[in-house]
Amino acid sequence: MSRCRAAVSGPEMRFLLTNTWGQDGAIEHLAGHDVRHFNPMRFLDRKALAPYPTTDRIVSLYRDGESSMKMMLTQFQSAIREFGAEGLVVHQSLFPPEWLVEHAGGLVRVLGCFDDPQKAYISTLPSAWAYHGAYYCSPSYSSTRRFADALAMFGVKHSHWFPLSCTIPTSELVTAVKSSWSERLLKAVYVGKCYGAKVDKLAQIDRGIGGRLEIYGKDWPLAGLAGFLAPLSGRSFLPKWIRPIENHKRRSIYLTSLIGLNMHLGSCEETGNTRMYEVAMHGALLLADKGGCDAHAEIFAPDVEAVYYGSVEEAIAKCQYYFRHPEQAINIAQRGFERARRDYSPSKALVDLLNWAASIPPPSVTAPNES
Repeated sequence: MSRCRAAVSGPEMRFLLTNTWGQDGAIEHLAGHDVRHFNPMRFLDRKALAPYPTTDRIVSLYRDGESSMKMMLTQFQSAIREFGAEGLVVHQSLFPPEWLVEHAGGLVRVLGCFDDPQKAYISTLPSAWAYHGAYYCSPSYSSTRRFADALAMFGVKHSHWFPLSCTIPTSELVTAVKSSWSERLLKAVYVGKCYGAKVDKLAQIDRGIGGRLEIYGKDWPLAGLAGFLAPLSGRSFLPKWIRPIENHKRRSIYLTSLIGLNMHLGSCEETGNTRMYEVAMHGALLLADKGGCDAHAEIFAPDVEAVYYGSVEEAIAKCQYYFRHPEQAINIAQRGFERARRDYSPSKALVDLLNWAASIPPPSVTAPNES
C-alpha cells in the first residue's frame, strides 16, 4: 500500500506503534492516521532483559535464539503484515536493528529516545542506524550539545522533539485547577522514585524550607523509610515516610500545593521529564532544575511560565521567596498551566509525532536489505 507523501505534515498513514503501556492490538484513528498498538513486553521474558534492555543484550538474545525474543519478533512481523503497516513508531528499542532492516525494510521506521543521555548511549543510539528518523523527549543531550545535534552526529537525518506529557487536560481537570489557585498551601511537593543522588538533594531542600516539602513515590526501599536510614549508606538523613500515591490523590496533592519541585537524574544534562508537564498541568508553580544548553527554556519560559534553579541552594532560596510572595508564584503557575494545556496535551504530542513521521521520505528499496 503506497501513498503520495506530503512535504511537511505528511499524508494519512498506517502506523504500528510499539510501546510498553498500550493495549496490545488496540487500533485508533488519529488525525487521519490509523494506529495499531503493539506491546513487545507482552511476549518478552523480562528476566532475560535484566537488568536493563541494552542494544547489546537485545542482539545477544536474538542471535542466541532466545525463545521469548523469537516469539515476539514472529508476532511483530504478523502484526505488520495483518495491519498493512506503512510505518513503525518505536517508543522503546526492543528490536534487533539487523532484524528490522531485513524484515521491515519497506517501512518508514522512527525510533524514540526516552532514556536519559547515559542510558540512550547504550540502549537507543546503537540502534539508530536501522531507523530513518528518531524522536527525543529531552531537548538537551549534554551540557554542551542538544539532542537533535547528537542524533545528527550519530547519522540520524530526521529528528523530532516529543514532549513526554502524560496528563490529559480534561475539562474536569481544567475546572479544578482554575478553582484551586486561591486555596494553595505554602508547601512544595515532589513525586518520584528513590534515586541515591536525589535523596541528598531532597533532604537538603526539605531542611532548607523548614520541612515544607512533601515527597511521594513508588518503590522507595524499606517500605518508604529509606530516608531515615540513608546515613548508613552515606546519604543525607531524610526523616520522611515516602508513600506511593494513587492518581486521584496525586491530583489533590498537586492542587493544594503552591510549588511542584522537579529534578532530573543527570548533572545539568537532560530536561523534559514527565514531571515537568505534570506539575504545570495541575497548576502548581514548576520549580525545576536547569538542563544542558539552557534547553529547559524551550519547554517553559523562565520566570514567565516556570522557575528554574542551578543549585540546591538556589532551589531553597526560590522556594522561600515564593512562599513569601505566593501571588507571584500563582501568576507564573497560571501561565505555565495555559502553556501546558495548549501545547503539551498527550494527544497533540502524539499527533505531531505521527505527522512528522509521515513526512519522512519512504525507503527507496524494500527488504531484504537497504543498500
